[in-house]
Formats: sequence, C-alpha cells, structure tokens
Amino acid sequence: MGNLLNIFFASVFTNEMTDSLPSVTQTFRGTDNEILSSFKITTEMVRNKLASLKMNKASGVDQVSTNMLLELSLVIVDVVTELFNKLLASADVPPEWKLANVTPIFKKGNKSSPSNYRPVSLTVVLCKIFESILRDKIVEHLEKHELIRES
Repeated sequence: MGNLLNIFFASVFTNEMTDSLPSVTQTFRGTDNEILSSFKITTEMVRNKLASLKMNKASGVDQVSTNMLLELSLVIVDVVTELFNKLLASADVPPEWKLANVTPIFKKGNKSSPSNYRPVSLTVVLCKIFESILRDKIVEHLEKHELIRES
C-alpha cells in the first residue's frame, strides 16, 4: 500500500520550475531608510511564536514535538533566536529542515484507492516557526511600503 501511495502522490506532485525566477535589480528603501535584508529576529518574536504553538501536533523528521517546545520555551528562546539569526545571515537552512514525513490522510470513498488519500507533510516545527516569522516580516514590509497593489 505504501508503494502505491508513493507512486500516486509522486504523480500528482507539482514540481515548480526555479530556473526562470526574476532577478532583483534594485534594493527598495522606504522613507525610513529601512531595507528588508537588515531584518533581525528578536527573542520576543520567537517567544510569541513558541507561545502560540498548538499542543499535540505531530512532529517532523527531527521528532521534536510542539509539547516539548512549549515546555522548554523559556529555556530555549535565546538559543532559538540566535539560531534563526544565524540562518538569516547565512541564507541557508539545515538540510533536515527540507525533509518531511509524508502521511496519507483518508478523504472518502474506497479505502483501497490511492486517489482517495491526500498527503500531509510533517515538517520540522522550528522550521515552521522560522518561516512564520519571515512571512510576518515580509508581509509587514510589503504593506508598510505599499508594494502590492489592491488589484
């Protein structure tokens, strides 16, 4: 069954082309001379994200659960903040953060048909927190400097 699900999920996976991405030719500076690349992650940002984690969510390939992160949040917040800032500075993430455990979730219909399952990717929780902080900052920057039109 695992092989059938793997074959089906691989056949419907969208592989995005990255060889034709536009190049960035200028750095936008807002009226306050702020540039997005100078962004630093603060302990408050990390603390807020850790505090908002939902209990008992499945862990990723690292087997670090949301429960563990919540329980240890006061102890690890400074180290996690430093890690995130080092990742920003290096413009890279650990290879393990690019992996996921794919779990099939039954939708409806015949349970023996692979097309009646949807794949759920269980990724590293710290990576999700990192991505969430980056997303928040990017959206804030775009809105603050009105870089996206209403249309």
